[in-house]
Amino acid sequence: MNTFDDEQILIEKSLSGCMFSYRELYLKHVNFIYSCAYRSVFSHHCAEDITQETFVKAFANLKKFSFKSSLRTWLYRICMNCTYDYVKRNKIKTTELNEEITAYSAEDKSDSLNKYLLCLKPKERECVVLRFENDLS
Repeated sequence: MNTFDDEQILIEKSLSGCMFSYRELYLKHVNFIYSCAYRSVFSHHCAEDITQETFVKAFANLKKFSFKSSLRTWLYRICMNCTYDYVKRNKIKTTELNEEITAYSAEDKSDSLNKYLLCLKPKERECVVLRFENDLS
């Protein structure tokens, strides 16, 4: 069996009420989702909120997942939508995000990509992170 088949079985079991399967899906994807959220808002607290909201929405709508893409791709899209909603809802301004990014960059000088992320708009930053950190095209 491949990863897609394993994931499909976990989704089907989750839909039938198996909490263990929900947990397995969560554990498999939580680090990726948190990373995507964090790279968008550069705040651990905000990224945790967005991650939680992503999984709440995903699991509430799991029956709508159509297997046309990977679950990871579907979760990523939900995460980005939650991120945009979170930024709007909390009236986070780009200047606040840039301050968070600057603080993050100062802590992690070994990651040279961060200094370039400072110059990008959120959508552009998302594209760079997807391509170079998550190896997605």
